[in-house]
Amino acid sequence: MKNKQNKKDNVLNIKIATVIFIFGFILVISGHKFWGFLSFIFGFFGYVGARGDQENYQENDQKKNQDKKQGKEIEDNRKKLPKLERFVLVIIALIFVFSLFAFPSAKDKKTKTKETSPTVEQAAEDTYLAKFFVINDFLTEEMNIISSITNKSYSLWTEEDYLGLALAMSMVKICYGDIEELSPPENFKRTYSFYKEGAKKYSDAMDYLAQGIDANDTNKILFASKLIKEGTVLINQAIASLE
Repeated sequence: MKNKQNKKDNVLNIKIATVIFIFGFILVISGHKFWGFLSFIFGFFGYVGARGDQENYQENDQKKNQDKKQGKEIEDNRKKLPKLERFVLVIIALIFVFSLFAFPSAKDKKTKTKETSPTVEQAAEDTYLAKFFVINDFLTEEMNIISSITNKSYSLWTEEDYLGLALAMSMVKICYGDIEELSPPENFKRTYSFYKEGAKKYSDAMDYLAQGIDANDTNKILFASKLIKEGTVLINQAIASLE
């Protein structure tokens, strides 16, 4: 009776060990490597131990019910089977342990993808900034040309200065038009509004500067200079917030 109860307990132990073994594997796949590895180890050794006890019970029963020759044949077969089972289990265990450290879990892959792959928002911001700084470089260059010419005495202007000034003034207005067409992402809307306002003052200043030069009107030239200074303050403020 006791032997029969032991057999039942042994079968139950094998089932429990198998469940723990599978549960450990599931934990590892879901990203819980520590608890998964621990469950796997308990399940593995529990299964091997319970299988060993089961084999002993079977061998004892066979020795009692079979004659010597039959018992010997069965004993040889049963000895081969546990060795094969243990060998296979050891191979599985080695592969499993290797996979813990050789391959990233689903959670690790998700984290890595998140770290290395740019988001849609980031891509939009990068595209916006690339266009923004190209326009800013052109606008800065044209304003520097205007400044270098207008800082000279009007009586010393050459035909080349007139042409250069006219071209630079046209480019400033074109740059303002390009700025208006930009669609800033949410994070850059406040900065964009400052820059756009400053570029608008530059564009308006070109109109007053052209009128003042044509009519030799000092007041319009001075007002254009005032607009340029105000625009420069706004643009510098916008650029500073991006650095």
